[in-house]
Amino acid sequence: MTIEVIQGLLLAFALVVILMPPYIRLLRFLGLGKQIREEGPQSHIVKMGTPTMGGLLIVGVVGVLTVLVGALDASTYPPVAALLGVGLLGAADDYLNAKTGDGISVRQKFLWQIVVAIAASLYIQNHFDITAFECRSWATW
Repeated sequence: MTIEVIQGLLLAFALVVILMPPYIRLLRFLGLGKQIREEGPQSHIVKMGTPTMGGLLIVGVVGVLTVLVGALDASTYPPVAALLGVGLLGAADDYLNAKTGDGISVRQKFLWQIVVAIAASLYIQNHFDITAFECRSWATW
């Protein structure tokens, strides 16, 4: 791991630690708290109103830092796009859960995750002209 990667990770961590408390207050102010279904376990009732969509801050910090430090290039497009894709999917699921009590169904969520993964893998395959994978046993590594 290079020193730049370590510095980027530490900066992202520090920004999330600094920004999370005001972000949680904003989520509470907007009323984006967890809804609990009546048919669920009674032990989950204590989670009612817990702010949701915290992952959006993490994804946002990573996305903004990637652009600001100039790390966005052809080799980082797929992982950053995949992170943003599944991050937005998670945010949409949390938003729907907070507003209606029902999020995105498991099947729909899984389908969209597959779409994001296939899009990223196709970009990688076509951009880097990958035509085959070499299988090695663990013993040769």
